[in-house]
Amino acid sequence: MGLGLGGRRIATVRSPFDPTSDTAPTVGMTRSGTVPAGALGKAPAGQRRAIAAGHASRVASVPFIALSACDRVEGWAAAPLPFEPRGSMLEYRQALRGAIAELPIAAGRTLVGCYASVDARRCDVENLLLYNVGLSAFAHLHVQDVVLVRSMTPPPPPSGVSRTLGHHHRYQLADAPPPAPSGPVVARLAPTPLRMPLRVESVWYDIRSRGHLDVGDGAGELLAVEVTVHRPPSALHPGLLGMVKVAVDGFISALHTHDGTGLEVVAERLGARLGVPREGVADLLLANPAGVLGLRRLLWPFRDFVQWNPADDIIGWLRVRAEAASAWQLSAKVSVFDRDGRGPTPGDTGQA
Repeated sequence: MGLGLGGRRIATVRSPFDPTSDTAPTVGMTRSGTVPAGALGKAPAGQRRAIAAGHASRVASVPFIALSACDRVEGWAAAPLPFEPRGSMLEYRQALRGAIAELPIAAGRTLVGCYASVDARRCDVENLLLYNVGLSAFAHLHVQDVVLVRSMTPPPPPSGVSRTLGHHHRYQLADAPPPAPSGPVVARLAPTPLRMPLRVESVWYDIRSRGHLDVGDGAGELLAVEVTVHRPPSALHPGLLGMVKVAVDGFISALHTHDGTGLEVVAERLGARLGVPREGVADLLLANPAGVLGLRRLLWPFRDFVQWNPADDIIGWLRVRAEAASAWQLSAKVSVFDRDGRGPTPGDTGQA
């Protein structure tokens, strides 16, 4: 496998990937710009390792680096990966996508993703790990269980690489999901029927109008969220990763109370989309006994519809999984995520 280096392709073949090793990766590169035919094909699949770096003649000064081996992909960059990257960040995304494409089919395993950075600003972990990379890169995995984690302790990049690469992505196929955080429960949703097609507004409305929510005393600084999508076995579409954002945003929105801004317009548009009276929608937006995540401007008019604004940037640990059921339903739980400044350890992600 070769990954881009400013228009060139580079690769290494080493022993099984050890991300804790301080040994600098050996970079192999030909002047013709390609890896010699068969150079990687001769190595066992479990012993392949690739490195990609952007816009530099020396590995030590690159703005990103991406590594892959067997069932894991890691990347370091100098900045968070945006939704519409340019320049070296676009190349970083392409390198990540190329490495992820080499992962095997999940086959019942859990996809565990971790974004780590000492940057304490809030972020949407599902955006940074999935949507900003592009869902098509993960499509071949056929994932039915995904765990996404926000960590404040990024591992150092390989030896010889600038320590300014402080934004770390990691993806791993784990035999078992990492243990769920054990903080106090903030809210719990019993299985609730869902209408299709699945949209944020329909998930919000179904939970608010007919869902059974048990709520606790309040939220912490960060949340751990577990969502289960119960779906008929014959329903192959949409894929689980395509439902993550919709299911999570709809559920988190159902734990907020709208502050009333632009109420008439947003209630009118939601009612028209859902096929329900706008007065009922307005009541649900303004009065929420389960609004443990507080009052905020939950949504606003956007183009010919609305844009939702739940506080999903306080999610530090997220698990979304699919389970077979006779009909479409959603169940979920929110608890306080007390990470104590630490992200998941190798053992937490199912690593041997």
